[in-house]
Amino acid sequence: MRRRKSLLVALTVVLVAGGGLAGVAVAAPGSTYYVDNRAGCSNTGPGQQIAAPWCDFTPVNAREYGPGDRILLARSARWNQQLNLRGKGTAADPVVLDAYGSGPRPHIQRDGRPADRGVRLANPSHWRVGNLEVSHAGAGIVAYFDQLGNEGLTISDIFVHDITGVLTQQWPCKDSDGIFSSAGIAITGPALSFTAAQYALKDVLIRDIEGTRNLGSVSFDWCNGQSGSDGHDGNSLVRNVVLDGLNLHDDAGAGQGCHDSLRLVNLRQVVVMNSMLRREAGCPIPSGTAAVFLGRVLDIRFLNSIVAEVPDTGSPDQTGFDHEIVTDSVRLQNNLIASNAGPGVEYLAIHGPADHSRDHEVSGNLFLDNAKANQPAHLGGIARINHMIRPTGTIRGNLFHEPTGFTRSADGGNFDGFDIRDNVELHSIGDSFHAPSAFAATSRDGWSYQQSADGSTWRQLPFDQASGQYRGTGGAVVERFTQTPPDCAGCWTARTWTAPKAGTISLRSRALKAEAGGDGARVRLTVNGRELVRRQVGPVDLHGVELNADRLVVAPGDVLRFEVNPDGSNTADRTSWAPALGYLAEPSRWWRFDQDTEGWRLWHQLTGSVRDGVLTMESAGDDPFLFSPDNLGLDAASQRFVELRLRNGTRGTAAQIYFITEDDQTWSEDKQVSLRVAATERTFEVHRLDLGAHPKWRGRIKQLRIDPSVAAGKVELDYVRVG
Repeated sequence: MRRRKSLLVALTVVLVAGGGLAGVAVAAPGSTYYVDNRAGCSNTGPGQQIAAPWCDFTPVNAREYGPGDRILLARSARWNQQLNLRGKGTAADPVVLDAYGSGPRPHIQRDGRPADRGVRLANPSHWRVGNLEVSHAGAGIVAYFDQLGNEGLTISDIFVHDITGVLTQQWPCKDSDGIFSSAGIAITGPALSFTAAQYALKDVLIRDIEGTRNLGSVSFDWCNGQSGSDGHDGNSLVRNVVLDGLNLHDDAGAGQGCHDSLRLVNLRQVVVMNSMLRREAGCPIPSGTAAVFLGRVLDIRFLNSIVAEVPDTGSPDQTGFDHEIVTDSVRLQNNLIASNAGPGVEYLAIHGPADHSRDHEVSGNLFLDNAKANQPAHLGGIARINHMIRPTGTIRGNLFHEPTGFTRSADGGNFDGFDIRDNVELHSIGDSFHAPSAFAATSRDGWSYQQSADGSTWRQLPFDQASGQYRGTGGAVVERFTQTPPDCAGCWTARTWTAPKAGTISLRSRALKAEAGGDGARVRLTVNGRELVRRQVGPVDLHGVELNADRLVVAPGDVLRFEVNPDGSNTADRTSWAPALGYLAEPSRWWRFDQDTEGWRLWHQLTGSVRDGVLTMESAGDDPFLFSPDNLGLDAASQRFVELRLRNGTRGTAAQIYFITEDDQTWSEDKQVSLRVAATERTFEVHRLDLGAHPKWRGRIKQLRIDPSVAAGKVELDYVRVG
């Protein structure tokens, strides 16, 4: 991974004075220490020359470090030993743990025992830790705080894997360094007494982290959460945090159980961006799983990222984002949230009246095909579960294609505390286009990468295999989530999408600074060279500006460009921008049965009602059927399929869909399609029928009839969709 400039997160920090520890030698100010366990090393020397390094961590662990000190580990070297670090730097002269030489990162590989640690930092202030590989431990890199008032911690360019073994069910936090569950990077400590005005740590940057095969990869978590001594929620314990460029994937706990990949607990003022969490929480556990767990948090922004493919392990939840307990102002903005076994996002209300969940926002995201496991209590793109409290917030301007519904409720939950508006249904998953997901060495899904010297004439950028970037002249770079303009006042870089077909699209995007400083940047969206919208991104803007469009008519070959200009110098102008767009589902009809039958009539051998967003019916014979509302007026040429989400509890193995048109209003066997269903199904199944291929599906469709079974018993219909 690449070293990047520091990102300003209100990191205006002050020196936290560190007193010497009794019996511990104090390092000379500004010293550099080398560690290499290969030929030529000795633990008896000063360790301050590359030619005569220390062999292992024994002399390193014996010292306390101060401003400007550097501990450098040799690349390609490997140790099975815990590295214990103490001391404090300053904002101007931090203490540094890093790598030197050439080759792979230095690797700390332990024995896989729960008590093993890779690196343990005690109350670090103004430390920078980078370029390490840590594996096979109960916890990888642990920043342990049993004192208040620490400031300034940067952890970057780290690979953590196979970190397992600590679960609260087996190891009380007091016996495990305050660690609730194993994590590649763990920010934690013992139970602390602190008020709302106090903190254990502030000003944190965690960047370019790869984690895999861990129980969890990154965790801010003091023993599953603490409240403040003055009765406040506890969200002041860690503040001012940026998580940038996380690549967390395939965390499955090595068969030892797992909760969540990214645990955010006891935090406020957090930005998570440019990150990918894929196939996380991949093991069964009775308490439930999530890619991202949120508890005791305030002012969290998770944006321009991907959270996808939480596996179906049979656990509860299996969600992308779990708003678990005491959550305020969590903003999920412009992410891809897709193909998770459970809901993409869930808001729980299960912890009694003292809990709260307030002022949330879900905006500009692309939701695709969540709740794939079809668990009855965990459905939808966004789920509201239980009713012990009343979560509140806004759900606006998202794009979605969700077979189990965009919003779903269970166990008495509802969305009466949410303002839900301007969310746009896409025609299909294949009609959606997400720029970061398509990023590759060759053009995919219509996306390409360009630069221009004048904003009107464009040339393609070549792909640089070594860096994984599209690179041009003058500093022009396009990466998966970011793009940097050339150092030229009139120059631009562009992430470009070419329309594959005619239709009407909507798009969502948000641009913000990916590194602080400089004079800001200009961003604009153009269509075939015509400027559609332009915005200014400020020098330290970590919240971003929206660049959206609705109902934009495109023809095959039309070109949309997402363009960045330096607005002067291109210093620190790397800009985060992750556009998503798709062809609209309209015109279409989608009956979700959220509150009632929505005009459908139970007609023959059927009784029933709507419960928890499902039309639950009882068939009294072998010929049950129900009718849709009449006079639908659907255009058969553009409305070519009928889709049902059905659970058949009868012993029958067939269902049918009949239709009549405005030109042929007789119900008959020549206007029906049959489908096979499993008998006594345990889960809902989606059945999609291509009515457009039927010779009678012509003109305008007047009405539908569904025969949900051919036997007596219970049948449940979650939705009917025509599109």
